[in-house]
Amino acid sequence: ARWQAKKAGVFVHRIVDIGMLEDLIGEYSVLLRSGKKVPALRDIDVKNRYQPPTYVPNRNLIFLSLAAAYAEAHGIDDIYYGAQAQDSYGYWDCTADFVNKLNDVLKLNRKRKIKIYAPFAGWSKRKIAVLGYSLRVDYSRTWSCYRGRGEPCGICPSCVERNAAMSGME
Repeated sequence: ARWQAKKAGVFVHRIVDIGMLEDLIGEYSVLLRSGKKVPALRDIDVKNRYQPPTYVPNRNLIFLSLAAAYAEAHGIDDIYYGAQAQDSYGYWDCTADFVNKLNDVLKLNRKRKIKIYAPFAGWSKRKIAVLGYSLRVDYSRTWSCYRGRGEPCGICPSCVERNAAMSGME
């Protein structure tokens, strides 16, 4: 993320420790060091994909709330959020409806009118990847693996969906 921010001309790149999520809800999600293994996509029963084990309760609401607090404190009006359509099957906080309702809440702020934009919320990962290739995005510098190791695992839900989206575009 630091490399991407620098390339995009972002002058301030902040990393925020959200380790408290593990204490609050760590046993609920395989992504919060619960000791549970991140499953391969093929191992998640199709009927359970509406709420996959990789779901973190209110994750994007938490991230966007932190971003809005930062924006207000630093005089920033616009927040861009990378939600995309494929995640909406299991992550309610990746939908356009979620962003619209969160923007309604942010309109209540009397100090600063902050708006969240999710330009890809209705796009497939494939459509986003095609746009990225046309803009010469260096995808070798991007990451989406849920397992958090030195290399993408290639089998977790995020890796499988990313690989499918980029298939044939190299």
